[in-house]
This record gives sequence, C-alpha cells and structure tokens, in this order.
Amino acid sequence: MAPKKQTLSERILALMRSPRYQPLDKVELSKKLGIPAEDRAQIREALADLEERGEIARIRKDRYVLPETAELVTGVLQVHATGNAHLLSERAGQPDLYISASNTGNRPLSLARRANLIVSAEPQLHPSGQVTRMCR
Repeated sequence: MAPKKQTLSERILALMRSPRYQPLDKVELSKKLGIPAEDRAQIREALADLEERGEIARIRKDRYVLPETAELVTGVLQVHATGNAHLLSERAGQPDLYISASNTGNRPLSLARRANLIVSAEPQLHPSGQVTRMCR
C-alpha cells in the first residue's frame, strides 16, 4: 500500500515545524517546496487558508511562521461595548487574553473576528496582548 500523499498545507506545516526553519515569504516557501512559479496560486491559497485558521502567522516582511515560535496567539476576538476585548483561545491550555481598548490598534473591530496578537511580555495576573494583525 502506497503512503498517503501530503497536501500542500501539510507540507508547509511540516517545513515550518522543522528545527532549522527560518521565516520565509511566499516565493521562498514555493522554491523550498519545489513548486514552480506557474503554480504559485496554489501556495497563496494554502497560506491564506492556514493563516485564516490560525495555524500559521504572517510577520514582518510578509514572512510566515508558526504562531507559537513568534510569541503570537490566535483566536476569536470578543469585543465589548467599552472597546476592550478578549481573545478567546482555540488551543488547549492557552489562556484567553485581555486586550485594552488602547491596544486594539485603532482598528474597527467586529464582535467575532479572528486576530493574531503579540502577547505582552510583562508578567501580569491576567495575560494581556496587543492586536498586530486582523485575519479575514
């Protein structure tokens, strides 16, 4: 019986989980995975899907990483009438985060959006964060 062929998303995640992975942009990822230039639309779709699901994150210079390696947290943003918010974690063992209105980045926020957040480095009683990028 032949082994199951990995999907492009699985190949991307496997590459990012490798110990020597360095953040790469779309073009660099496609070259590393051996995807020809004419098939780059497939990698754009796979990256957008993985980012939307919170499995990967886009950092500066449009490079992609696993959220945990860049101290990023993903989840669903719950915005309160005061402008403050909570990021409801989707990962087991990861606490929900409080986001003050001043740390929402002056973005119009809907009541249930996925967000990538940089976690505040200051140890606090209640973990807090700052919105860095909103996913679709």
